[in-house]
Amino acid sequence: GIFGSSSSIEQADYISAPTQYNITSFTPPSGEYVDVEIPSSSLPNINLSGYTQFRLKAITTAGFNPSVIEFYGGESVGVEPKLILNENE
Repeated sequence: GIFGSSSSIEQADYISAPTQYNITSFTPPSGEYVDVEIPSSSLPNINLSGYTQFRLKAITTAGFNPSVIEFYGGESVGVEPKLILNENE
């Protein structure tokens, strides 16, 4: 479920190896949420009773104007992150 020694963001997160890597890719849509399909082989790695951490990697071109992505920790109702899993058949 987590990188490093705790679910808090810490220095050790950056050198910790993930359980799986390069599981999917997507082009960010405009809007308030991102719908990302992950392979069913990744579902056993989702911690259903605790934390699951993900890493995101962006591939950009030289001179790209950086954008901002914000994640909220759940302290403010209405802007907390949610992971919704749907099974596609």
